[in-house]
Amino acid sequence: VLPRGGAGEDESLGAFVRRRLGAEALDRVAQPLVAGIYTADPDDLSLAATMPRFLELERRDRSVILGLMRALKRAPQPGTSGARWSLFVTFAKGMGQLIETLAARLPDSAVQLGTRVAGLERAGATWRVGIGAGAIDADAVIITTEAHAAARMLRYVDPQVATLVGDISYASSATVSFGYRRADVPHPLDAFGFVVPRTEGRALLAGTFSSVKYPGRAPEGHALIRCFLGGALDAALVEHDD
Repeated sequence: VLPRGGAGEDESLGAFVRRRLGAEALDRVAQPLVAGIYTADPDDLSLAATMPRFLELERRDRSVILGLMRALKRAPQPGTSGARWSLFVTFAKGMGQLIETLAARLPDSAVQLGTRVAGLERAGATWRVGIGAGAIDADAVIITTEAHAAARMLRYVDPQVATLVGDISYASSATVSFGYRRADVPHPLDAFGFVVPRTEGRALLAGTFSSVKYPGRAPEGHALIRCFLGGALDAALVEHDD
């Protein structure tokens, strides 16, 4: 029964949840979930960029709750109660395994690891990638670095894009891992983990049951719980020593 948001206008995730579901839903549900994913303030996040499905539901169905119910009827998901473990996958030996595997399968001449790109410029019909004292000529370049590194590389290629990319801020977070004997953990660990609302006044953002989500993360009979602290709401926390 609520009116739709303004057509074509971007809205923050915080403003959307506050408008549609109220302040309590924002403080107790949306904010801790967003902090656990983005380590950011929901009032600083674009709804269209982070949760576009809810924007689509509002525009199509007006009622977000009815829209979710209709979508579920159209495409029912088996076993929707409880945790859906298939949502989470990773490499057995960590994200570095992706790079190591690609490097091993490509010709030696095609791979340069641990090399800083000094600059990028257009050289006629090709691109010139500055590396150390030399350069590499390429037909195409894909930039997959952090925003601040991409801005540095693009400053002479496209100053406007470099400025936009350079304005993207990052919120550092710290992870703290706890290992327990499984018998010493009374919780059934029958979920992905937990999130902590900011209103609790704690430094902890979230905790994930890593050994439950990913096989091999802890020895048999043990549990690994990884906790996250810091983020945009408590950036100074990550400056503390171990």
